[in-house]
Amino acid sequence: MKRNTGFTLIEVILVVAIIVILTSSGLIVSINNLKVKSLENAESMLKTGLIKARDEAFFGKKIAGCNDIFNGNTLKIEKDGKGYLYKIMCRCGVSEIENERKYFGENILVEPVDGGIFFKTVKRDIDVTQSFSVCINNGNNECDENFGKRVINVDNYGNFNYEKE
Repeated sequence: MKRNTGFTLIEVILVVAIIVILTSSGLIVSINNLKVKSLENAESMLKTGLIKARDEAFFGKKIAGCNDIFNGNTLKIEKDGKGYLYKIMCRCGVSEIENERKYFGENILVEPVDGGIFFKTVKRDIDVTQSFSVCINNGNNECDENFGKRVINVDNYGNFNYEKE
């Protein structure tokens, strides 16, 4: 009697199915990790921008091109064709000069859009308190609840409080 060596079709299909399932679950985990990293990066960028705007205002560091009285810095959140960004604007007399511009990257949602905060020189206080939130965009310009939201609160003295929702 001749003995067959090799695998049956069912065994091969089963092994291929197991490999596909393991690969796809690993891919999903990798994609989620990338989204979490981009959220953490956006939060870090916003913190850095707020600290830079505050500290340069408080210590009276004006940029080249500011030939008038330096009143402070404004950090503004905006959205354009490339996505969400922040701008640090140097307020010189009655005009504003752009000091820095940074994009948060794809799939990032930042609120409030067209919101901002003004840090005054010398006097360590601001006009109003402000909260900024950073989250992953679910494609409908809403926060994806699977990844949470990072909130940065700025109090009247320019101090920061960080929260994860």
